[in-house]
Amino acid sequence: MLSNRLAAAVGWLCAAPFVLLNFLAANQVESFASLIRPGGETSSLEHLIIFGSVLLMLLGGLIALSPARSKLGRGRLPVLNLVSGILLIAFAVALGYDLGMEAYRCDVLGVSDCG
Repeated sequence: MLSNRLAAAVGWLCAAPFVLLNFLAANQVESFASLIRPGGETSSLEHLIIFGSVLLMLLGGLIALSPARSKLGRGRLPVLNLVSGILLIAFAVALGYDLGMEAYRCDVLGVSDCG
């Protein structure tokens, strides 16, 4: 069982890969971009990396909430863990939904204005 602060820290560390990948993509780091987007087109590897990092963020939210679950009904709930866990889960769900809709619209339906 993780302590309250350690569980919250591990939860936020699980979100670090998504932040790092987003930084690399936004700054168009060439070696990274050519690896995941050969030919400039979205690849299945890119989808796998993005959705894997979002799932890791969701797992981080569940890890952050674990001390709160064990203390449910037995005293004070750890506020830091509740806030961290709920924020991480909310971000992961919102990002997963938005990225999934964009991938479906652009790659499955082939909408032309995906930029």
